[in-house]
Amino acid sequence: MDNQHKNTYSIFFNGETLELKLILSLKGPNVMYFTKYKALFNSDEWETINLIEGDLIPLINQLDEINRNNKMKKYEEFREKLNSIWETYLLEREAIRLKINQEKNFNNGIIIKRIK
Repeated sequence: MDNQHKNTYSIFFNGETLELKLILSLKGPNVMYFTKYKALFNSDEWETINLIEGDLIPLINQLDEINRNNKMKKYEEFREKLNSIWETYLLEREAIRLKINQEKNFNNGIIIKRIK
C-alpha cells in the first residue's frame, strides 16, 4: 500500500446512492471501484480480480453487475450519464479535487460527495 491513498465517495442519482472508492497511486494508474461491486466477491476472488485486472473492471461494467444483482431505478439513464463523465476522466478529476464533505454536482442528475 506504499504510495497509495484511498478516498471514499457517495454518488447520488435519482434517489440511488452508491459508495465509490478511489485509490490514488503515485506509481501507476488510479483505481476506482464501487463497494457494492466488491461485495459481490469473497476476499480471495476480489484479490484475484485486482491482480489480474490491475486497474480492475471498468466502472460501467461494475455498474452493470451491480444492477444485475440489485435492480436500480432509471438504470439506463444513470449508466449513460455516469459513462459520459467517467470515460472522459471528468469523474476522477473532480473526485480528486474534493475535500471531505464537499460535493460536486455534474448538472446531469449525478452528484458526488467525498465522505472519507
